[in-house]
Formats: sequence, structure tokens, C-alpha cells
Amino acid sequence: MSSLVGTQAVLIYRKADEATIKLVRDILMVSHHLYLGELGRSFIETSFAAVLDALRAKTELDGVFDARRDAFACSGLDSPRRMYKEGSLRRTIRLLSLEGFEGHIVDVGAADNMLGWTLTQNLAPQAAFTGIDIARTAGVKESPRLHFIQQGDPTVIPLEDRSVDICLFRFSLHHMEYDVQQKILEEAQRVTASSGRIVLVEDSYSLALPALADNMLHRVLLGLDKRIWDALALLDASSCLVTEETMTFPFSFRSVEDWQSLGVKIGLELRRVDYWGLPFFSLYQAPLAILNFGPGESC
Repeated sequence: MSSLVGTQAVLIYRKADEATIKLVRDILMVSHHLYLGELGRSFIETSFAAVLDALRAKTELDGVFDARRDAFACSGLDSPRRMYKEGSLRRTIRLLSLEGFEGHIVDVGAADNMLGWTLTQNLAPQAAFTGIDIARTAGVKESPRLHFIQQGDPTVIPLEDRSVDICLFRFSLHHMEYDVQQKILEEAQRVTASSGRIVLVEDSYSLALPALADNMLHRVLLGLDKRIWDALALLDASSCLVTEETMTFPFSFRSVEDWQSLGVKIGLELRRVDYWGLPFFSLYQAPLAILNFGPGESC
């Protein structure tokens, strides 16, 4: 599938069956209720009703998503959403054991560099943090210990060999084409010190590993079989109900086992896998996996 940008990502809704769409609606209603309250839950319910009506009538979807973004802007939900995002970043830092870290971290696909800002300002003031991304967004955070580098080539990490202690990919790999994923992980292997680690935080799933946060919605999702990919894509694209996205949406998902196999293929050393299932850590909670690799030997 070619990369889809912004609201064009909603085309994935045309490819999915109604049962999968309704499951995604149910997941998002729970997550939005948790973080944004009844108003957030109602926003998702109303949004998906409009989407399903358009699909049944076979009318265009872009207008529906435009209208829902306008409705969100007028809803008063933006302020609690910003509070949720700050808490989400702090949770990520705790999950990845970054508090008090004193080495060099690179975040591949860093967007506005807010993870690095939250870490270096409050939770690891001695850490050095470099965010990289293919685009420089407005409001990118920088400071003496917090840097940002724009990639000239999406397959290259513009840093020296073995110069990084932690190379982090936080929900960025599934926004890259499959061939780019392998090349950028090979780059991660090159720039990460032998004692360091490469960390993947990804929308992923496993039919073999028990989930750390299992629940009925997770079990229903796993029961979709070949439609799991559609559910992951729908959850990803649903952010277009709130904001006009500029990131790419190739929906290049892999199962946990596929990520492990790719790591082994390029010579990484698998150290730890945490498969969370659906822990509802996020507004757009897809099943969550965290994989820690050692860099192994560069090819």
C-alpha cells in the first residue's frame, strides 16, 4: 500500500467491514471516556455514527472527518487532551525505565520533541536527548541537552557510529514503509553503543504471548484473525477525527513475532518483550508491544 497522508488515511474505513469498525468504535469510546470524560466518549460515539451513516449511504468521507474536526475544536476537549498527552509522555518514560538516565537517547520520529523535553526538564536532567524526524514541525522543543535534527534521508540516522545509548522508536515504525523499517533499524544498530539498547514501542499484536493487560475487547480484537491489521489501521487513522494529520499512513504493521524475526534477520539481540494487549494507556489505544534489542554485531 502506498503512503497516505492526512485525511486521505480515512480511506481505510472503506476497506474495513462494519463489525471491525464497530469494535474500533467501542475501544475508542472506552479510552476517550477514561481520559476526556463523558464528553469524549460522546464525541467518539457521534463521530462513528456519522462515519457509518456515510459508509452505508456510500457518500464521501472526507467531509465527515472535516466536520468532526470542527466539532472537536468547538467541544472544549482540547485542554483535557493536552493534559492527557503530558501524562502519556510521563508514563512512557516510566515504562521504558528512562527516569534518572544519564546517557544519550535518540528518538527516531520525534515529531515536536516533547518526549525529550519532558524527560530532560523533569525526570532525567543529566540525559542528552536527540530527536530526529523527516520533517521539522512548528514548536519543536530544544535546549542545551535537547537537540533536534531533520533527516535528509528517511533511511539514515544522522549520527556517528556507536554514539547512542538508547535508540528509541516510539509509534513511528508503522508510519514507514516496510523496506524503510529494515534500513532504519540497521541504522539504529550502527549508531547504538554495544552496551546500549534499541527500543521499539509499537502498535502490534501477538497470538502467542499472554497480554499483560488482557480484557474482553482485546480478546475480541484477536478473534478478528486476518482483520486485525484493519483494526490497527482504523485505530491509527481515527486521529484524523481530531486533527488534520501530516504524517504518512502506510499502515506498515507487524506482529510481535514479525518484529522479533526482523531483528534477528539484521543481527539484533532480543533482550526483552512486553506485550501489553489493550492497556488503555492511550486515547488511540491499539494493542501495545515494547521490544528491547541489543545492537549485536553490525553487518
